[in-house]
Amino acid sequence: IEKRKQNYSSTPVYLTTFYREGIEHKNKNLDLTEAVLKVYKTGYQDTKNSDQVKLIKMRHIINKDKSDTIFTKFKSGINSCLILDVIKNLPDFLTLEPAETPFVYMHTDISFIDDKLVNVISFEQKQHENIPLHKGQLFIDAESYALVEAHFEINPEYVEQATDMFIEKKSRDYKFTLRRASYVVSYKPVTDSVYYLNQVRGDLEFKVRKKKWLP
Repeated sequence: IEKRKQNYSSTPVYLTTFYREGIEHKNKNLDLTEAVLKVYKTGYQDTKNSDQVKLIKMRHIINKDKSDTIFTKFKSGINSCLILDVIKNLPDFLTLEPAETPFVYMHTDISFIDDKLVNVISFEQKQHENIPLHKGQLFIDAESYALVEAHFEINPEYVEQATDMFIEKKSRDYKFTLRRASYVVSYKPVTDSVYYLNQVRGDLEFKVRKKKWLP
């Protein structure tokens, strides 16, 4: 984190990006959105959440019957992808002081990404923490100490407790239980070894059960 100034852009840039969001049920696409976007991405020092998005092209496919009440509204979208820029919007596993952090960190591996040596730092919540926190791996460039990739998820042991965090509008006839919430965020150097956001991926998995109504 101390190397953000050297490794990441502090000035705004325009990025042309591809965006995809979909909902699947029983291997069937219920809803699929794909778009090409132009993103005005502010530097990591900008804390005003002033990123802007312009739609260039989009297609939206819905494959659901009107009677299919399993369809519900989840908290997702383009804004969620921008928030997942963990260098600009530092999450709890990158911000807290060692004495305050609820996480345990371990150097667990050495690997290569784009032919560059990276140290793999694994983290998970301390045993006495019993709320849904993240666990995962941080891939850090061995030379520049830049965070190249972050793979993280809500701790599977407590993931069900986080269900309501991901649903904006619940289905009347079905109960949703979060089974998995995992993310991959990556950065790539473009010029002068300055890193920019490269990819954001989020995968949410729910268990769906039909509610039993009394006659």
